[in-house]
Amino acid sequence: MDDKLTRPAGSVAFNRMSPGRYDIVVPFPTKIAGQKAAWQVPVEAVSDRTVHVRQNAANLALRPSPKP
Repeated sequence: MDDKLTRPAGSVAFNRMSPGRYDIVVPFPTKIAGQKAAWQVPVEAVSDRTVHVRQNAANLALRPSPKP
């Protein structure tokens, strides 16, 4: 099994990670509707468990500028 797996819908799986605290980061130059956006989401990896993290408007680190 690969350590990392990407899926057609855009999800990513990381396998065989050591337990601990990680940050999932989507840095620049990510753009949504032409506006820059970035995420940094903390996650706790636990042995023999699957953890799901969704990056959405609620956990944006840098929000797109409001349209004038």
